[in-house]
Amino acid sequence: MVWSAQHGYSILMDPHSSHREIATKRARYQQELQAAGYSMAGRVIPMVRNIALAKTEAKARELAVSSAQFMFGSYLGNAPRPASSRDPVEQYVDDTVICGTPEAVIDQLQHLEEQLPLKYLMCTPLGHESFVSFTEKVLPRFL
Repeated sequence: MVWSAQHGYSILMDPHSSHREIATKRARYQQELQAAGYSMAGRVIPMVRNIALAKTEAKARELAVSSAQFMFGSYLGNAPRPASSRDPVEQYVDDTVICGTPEAVIDQLQHLEEQLPLKYLMCTPLGHESFVSFTEKVLPRFL
């Protein structure tokens, strides 16, 4: 990220960093970019997120946890996991996945838009219901 900024390249904000880490990385990128004499003007910085939508918060969370469990199992297999006070799946869902009812997801996206700022989202809707809800109920609010 620092190298890209120092050479004037745009970046893609990674899908597995927490929202807080993304904000820190984006600020550092902008600082390094400007220190190297480049401008943020006209620059697009996409952020990648998984999105779990359902009719209830509980169903959306269930979908997000199930997807995160699959992802962790695929990436880590049977590798030992570091001891932590938080379950890594729960931490990932809480800190990284945009999750909830369409109204809750709209609120989360608006918060990220102000916090980061988020201007370009590349998302992976987790499942068919998430895709339909996102395209019909969430996306129109941002067009």
